[in-house]
Amino acid sequence: LGLVSTEIAAGALPARRDVTDGEVLATLRAAQARLLGPATGVCREIGAGTCEWRVRATGDRSMNASAMGDGLIVVNRGIVEYARSEDEVAFVLAHEMAHHAADHVRRAGRNTTVGAVLGGLLLGGLAAAAGAPSVAGDATRAGMQAGAGIGRLSFSKEREADYIAAVMLH
Repeated sequence: LGLVSTEIAAGALPARRDVTDGEVLATLRAAQARLLGPATGVCREIGAGTCEWRVRATGDRSMNASAMGDGLIVVNRGIVEYARSEDEVAFVLAHEMAHHAADHVRRAGRNTTVGAVLGGLLLGGLAAAAGAPSVAGDATRAGMQAGAGIGRLSFSKEREADYIAAVMLH
């Protein structure tokens, strides 16, 4: 993590490589196959979240991946294009697996929902109390959006996922 931070601060982004669709899929499959046993063991030891993962590749060329509901991991093509080795792709997969293993995905969804409800009640209630029933609906919707955003932001577990990923890879 320290090396990555130093490289990013210095503006040293890795070079994008030209890879075929087949190379993208082969790299993801190899990294997943390599991780499956150790990641499942760590996940079961944690005992909190989902230990069965499905990996999907997208054609998006940005360097991003995400953990979605029900064990789904979405990896953008850019991850493989920018990775200097299969090891780097394996770390990205392990990080997303770790979000599922530690139940971050479900808990983040819950925090988003709670934030939306509280935000809607707060702003809608304020508009109604201020004697502005005509804008109460709009205020409630705005409050729900703001509350959902705050709920999402209040739940960031990136360092924990990095740590769990390192254990899986070790």
